[in-house]
Amino acid sequence: MERFYVILSPQGRDSYRLLVVGQKRLPAPTGADDRKGWAFVERVSSDAEEIEDELDPKNRLTRTRGLRHIPAGRPAGEGVYAIARHNNHTHLAYLLEFPAAQA
Repeated sequence: MERFYVILSPQGRDSYRLLVVGQKRLPAPTGADDRKGWAFVERVSSDAEEIEDELDPKNRLTRTRGLRHIPAGRPAGEGVYAIARHNNHTHLAYLLEFPAAQA
């Protein structure tokens, strides 16, 4: 995995945020994992298609490896979230609801 993305959209609003998560995985939601996680907002849009386009496959040229193909991003789950302020910082709380297996 080259990059780990999270797309956030508040319920009932046409607003989408594409986050890039630094550790390539989310910390445990139980709080058992004491490591501090980080992420940054790469794009904000009211158009879901614009956010989706960021996950399309790409090619890029590097100095050391030449042309590299970056595959399309794909969803691993879906869920709900809340952002809460606490003293001088914020917390992202989330609950993943993975899609049901298809028969």
